Formats: sequence, structure tokens, C-alpha cells
Amino acid sequence: MDAQTRLARYNRVMAFQFPALIERYEQELDLSSEEAAQLFVGVKQFLYICGFEREKGPWSPPEKIDAGWHEFILFTRQYHEFCIEMFGRFIHHTPYSSSTPEEVRGNSQKTREMAEALFGPLNLNEEHWGPSIKVGCSACGGPCNDCGD
Repeated sequence: MDAQTRLARYNRVMAFQFPALIERYEQELDLSSEEAAQLFVGVKQFLYICGFEREKGPWSPPEKIDAGWHEFILFTRQYHEFCIEMFGRFIHHTPYSSSTPEEVRGNSQKTREMAEALFGPLNLNEEHWGPSIKVGCSACGGPCNDCGD
């Protein structure tokens, strides 16, 4: 994908607004409105990586972005429409199992490095892209092992 197409796709994903999700982040994750808005930027960046860098994955979100992704998924219709409209396919959330290889479990740092390569310094979103400290099922805060199916 050329740089112009990549930028257009990124801008389209980042332009997506969902005030109800921001409000849910504030309530369920106990975030300020600014923190919630920044988390949504991080979630969209992560989904962009899953959507357009699939062949380089699998991708694992850091803990806080994973929590934001969980909240987005709860809005099933809007999440489905977002995925189809932005990426042309649904981005599944697949939790780890006991048989997931260790090198896949620990790749939230790889995901962060891809985010920095694509988006530059993470600046205000730095807190959300920090390394994941939990390992295990995404449902309990660990990373996802296959966001591309």
C-alpha cells in the first residue's frame, strides 16, 4: 500500500467518532473525558494495525487498549459496522488458551513497536500503549492472539 493510500485509510479510521463509547470508557473504566478520548484513539490505532497489517501479526493489544477494545465490542452492531466499513472484514477478538505459544502471548511490545513505526511518537497516548503486564485470556486483561480472522 502506498503512503497516500495508507494516510487516507488512517485518517478515515481516526475520523470515526462514537460518543457513547467514550462515555462508557468514562463510566466503566473510570477515566476522565480526556483519558477516554485518548483511549479510543489507541483502540482505533490498534484496530488499524489489525486491519491493515494482518500479514505481519498476530497482534496483541496492551492491557488498557484491550480493555477499551472489550468495551467497543459490547456495542456489537456499531463494532461490526466499524470493522466492515473501515477494513472490509470483521476483526475478531480471540483470547489465549493454554496451548497458545509463549512468543505469541508476549507480543504486545511488537504491537507497540508497529504503532510507533506507523504513527510516530505516541505522545498523549503513551499510557495506553505501555507493555501489557498480564498474560492470559483477553477477557481478563491479557492480549489477543489472533485479531485477524
